[in-house]
Amino acid sequence: MSNIWGPMGWMTLHSIASSYPDVPSPSDKAILNEYMNAFALTIPCHICNQHFSELFGKYKHGIPTWDNSKRDLFIAICRMHNNVNTRLDKPRANTLAQAIEWLGTATSYTPQRDFKNNYISYLYGQFKAGNFSQLSNVSKMKKITEEYWNIREVSYSTLSFAEDDILSFRNEPLVRRPIFSKMSLKTVRFNPRPN
Repeated sequence: MSNIWGPMGWMTLHSIASSYPDVPSPSDKAILNEYMNAFALTIPCHICNQHFSELFGKYKHGIPTWDNSKRDLFIAICRMHNNVNTRLDKPRANTLAQAIEWLGTATSYTPQRDFKNNYISYLYGQFKAGNFSQLSNVSKMKKITEEYWNIREVSYSTLSFAEDDILSFRNEPLVRRPIFSKMSLKTVRFNPRPN
């Protein structure tokens, strides 16, 4: 399931980061937080949802300036995306310039707006069977997308940021994978033979 929602979801997050103001007002920050919280709640893959929510929570706690500017948000999204890609053993952008280049290539034929709108349509399809609390969050995302993100959309080619580390962040949990993931370890009791 993550192969379906993931690419559209990450393109949505990168798109909103590029559309975020350089100097956001308290209102801009409130809109961003409302959107990000709804986004986290509506990730349709349960494991992905839990991981993203934990990752986002730790990031906000570890780097409270994550929403202070377009650059800060863009770096936050790149770092979280790289964290997930490391966990999934997928390619990561090593620099901000590389991330911007990749995003520019990805949107050369499909506009950012289409990624956001298609992601929201996908979510509606996932939750139409009666999960009304999730439908409410998707509706919230749609409203914010139409009234805020889409009208502020900018081309990735216009972005230029001073480089920063996008491969990790402070307080980042180490990604640990079990070596023997399909193996079940049982408790073994050792009973020495009496002499």
